[in-house]
Amino acid sequence: MMNEEESSVLRCNHIQKSFNTDSDQKTLEILTDINISIQPKEICAIIGSSGCGKSTLLHIMGGLDKPSAGEVWWHDEPIHKYKTEKLAELRNQNIGFVFQFHHLLPEFTAIENVMMPAFIKGVSQKEAHKKASNLLNRFGLGSRFEHRPSQLSGGEQQRVSMARALMNNPSIILADEPTGNLDEKNTELILSLLFELREEEGISIVLITHEKEIADRCNTVYTLQNGILEKAD
Repeated sequence: MMNEEESSVLRCNHIQKSFNTDSDQKTLEILTDINISIQPKEICAIIGSSGCGKSTLLHIMGGLDKPSAGEVWWHDEPIHKYKTEKLAELRNQNIGFVFQFHHLLPEFTAIENVMMPAFIKGVSQKEAHKKASNLLNRFGLGSRFEHRPSQLSGGEQQRVSMARALMNNPSIILADEPTGNLDEKNTELILSLLFELREEEGISIVLITHEKEIADRCNTVYTLQNGILEKAD
C-alpha cells in the first residue's frame, strides 16, 4: 500500500520563504518549515489572516514562485528543480489557477479567454472552441461567448476564469480567495461548481480562504499563522 507521500498529487517538504526588505536590509520570514500533501480528489482549505503568506504558499505550490528552501513535488517530479520553461509547461498542462482577481485579458472575448491555455498547449482552434463552448455552457454562460470582461458581472467573470482553469483538464485547481469579491449568491454558485468538479472529474482542489464557513465544507483544513502551517483537528 502506498503511503501519503507516494500517492500525493502535490506535496511540499520543509518549505521556507523569506524576503529581504529594501529599507533596512532585514530578512522577512514569510513561511517556516511548511509541510503539506494533497491527495487525489481532496479538497483542502488553507485559512489565515490577511498577509500571513497564504498566497505566497499557493504560488510556490503552483510553481509561480520558488521557495527559499525546501522541496515541491508533483507526483514524483521535483518541480522545485525545474527551469522556467519546464515549470510553465507543467502549469499549462496540469494545474488550474483561479484567483480572487480573475486576470482575464480585457481585449479578448469570454470564449477567447477560455481557449487561451489550449492555444498555448498547441490544440487546434476547432478543438479548443468546442471544449471552451462546453465549459461556458456548463457554467451558465452560453449567452456570453462574445462578451468582453468589461461587459460581464463579477460573478460571470469569475466563472469564465474557472472555465479557463479547466481548459486543459488539470489534475489540481489552486484557488486563491475565488469568492472574495462576490456576493452570497455568486459565492455559493462558484463553490458548488468547484465541489461538483471534484466529484465528477476527480480533481484535487486547494482553496485559500479567510472564511471558516467555506473551510468547514472541505475535506482537510490547515491554518497558516506566523509562517507555520498546522492541520486543524
